[in-house]
Amino acid sequence: MLTSNVPDQARRLSLARDITVGIVKLDPAKILYIFTVLFLTVTLLPLVMTQSTILDQLLTRRDTWRGRSPLPDSHISATGNVELDQLLCGGWPSAALTELLITHEGMGELSLLIPTLKNHAEQQRSVVWLNPPYRPYAPTLVHAGLPLQQLLVVQPRHHREWLWCAEQAMRHNALLLAWPLNRPGYTDLRKLQLASAESDCPHFLFLSANARTSASPSSLRLVLDRSGEQSAEPKLRITIHKLRGVAPGASIEITTPGIAFCQTLNQ
Repeated sequence: MLTSNVPDQARRLSLARDITVGIVKLDPAKILYIFTVLFLTVTLLPLVMTQSTILDQLLTRRDTWRGRSPLPDSHISATGNVELDQLLCGGWPSAALTELLITHEGMGELSLLIPTLKNHAEQQRSVVWLNPPYRPYAPTLVHAGLPLQQLLVVQPRHHREWLWCAEQAMRHNALLLAWPLNRPGYTDLRKLQLASAESDCPHFLFLSANARTSASPSSLRLVLDRSGEQSAEPKLRITIHKLRGVAPGASIEITTPGIAFCQTLNQ
């Protein structure tokens, strides 16, 4: 027995005709409104969802802080010195870049970092010395408790190579001690600050004290200077130049051990 689809087709044509007639009868302004709403829904909804995803990602970053929210303890790494911890509101900021602005090399600046380096290396994690002006002195480092197998010294050939090495070290969660070949600009410092946010440890950049006159995105900037050179126990003056929640100019003086952690490169 043969069947025909003519009734079904007729019903579909009738339905389509009724819809067309209904649309035609609508006011042109209403038709424009309907198509505008449909267009905005199709085009803007994915964009809004994408922006929401980006916002969620920003709020979960370690370097994002909401007002009235306490700074998590995981963002702080103790310095090993009670006075310095108090000055820095707990310790070195983790997942962040710290600038040490020094007036003279070899005045005990590395002694500030030895407890932090030791704690990091004891966790079987790397410590990268990038372009140090002096060769790290192995016997003294061993005596301080630093496992040499976790230390890596890198001597880049030019600034772009230096910047690449610094970013890679941070992103691979190595604690970085960096001395630049050339004074980095704001863009370079911004790259380093963003790279440091992908790790969970502090990173240190050694610069001349003259750099304090330039803007910087770094989380912490400290000026290091000698104090009491004429006394039997010379001290290191540490002055805050930039730290969230602390007024610039706050300072302390601490006694540093007279131990050489580096030796000149020609020795």
